[in-house]
Amino acid sequence: MFKSKWLVTISVLVALLLPSATTVSAANETEIEQSIIDGLAWLVAQQDNNPGPNFGSWTAYYSYEGTGTCLALYKLSERAYELGYDSPFDPNYQYSQNVTTGFDWLFANVGVINITPQDHTIGATGTVDDPDTNNNGIGVRVTEAGLVGRELSDRDMFSRYLSQWNSFKSGKCSR
Repeated sequence: MFKSKWLVTISVLVALLLPSATTVSAANETEIEQSIIDGLAWLVAQQDNNPGPNFGSWTAYYSYEGTGTCLALYKLSERAYELGYDSPFDPNYQYSQNVTTGFDWLFANVGVINITPQDHTIGATGTVDDPDTNNNGIGVRVTEAGLVGRELSDRDMFSRYLSQWNSFKSGKCSR
């Protein structure tokens, strides 16, 4: 009898104390901001800084530098705008040099291609589709970054960055 009262008492105490010992709270704004800062520091540390053909790129998966570079540039550029910079190329932005070398690598490794409407009447959509969203007849090809390119074009980010990059580089872009 004494043993069972003792077990009940301990069980009740554990039941009462356990919830306070396992209370979890959401991260506050300071913790969230620190996580962003830490994540960006990690991302920048992944950029290829070794002299050679991949200098300025990021690798997403094995050797997919185009995809990794597009994703890294997306995040670093968006962070510049979040912080109130007019451009990710602003020399006062902490990561402007990373953005610049990333875009240098990207534009040195993309292909400029002519694009025309694509006939899919026999294919999946059953329509003629026009990939030329700005009607200039020119497309950009990064071999493995199709989904990233679509993501950027949906947000009109690619043309915004291309325009700023061209302005920043003062016409040094070949096309």
